[in-house]
Amino acid sequence: MHGDNAKRRQFYLDTFSGYETILELGVGFGQLSEVFLECATKHVIGVDLFANLNLDELNTLASEKNLQYTFIC
Repeated sequence: MHGDNAKRRQFYLDTFSGYETILELGVGFGQLSEVFLECATKHVIGVDLFANLNLDELNTLASEKNLQYTFIC
């Protein structure tokens, strides 16, 4: 996240850290999904009408954090 998004990123970290599962509706390009992977303790689920994001990158990040990432198109 860039520019003023740093404040938004911190807001999401402060608000959602510690939740076991986070459901994101409207994933877009997956930038917020990366933040949610920092917050969740078990599972992040992303839902969008289009697969515009880099699923491999998100799955790798999830694996490194011992989390599950599921994308539903």
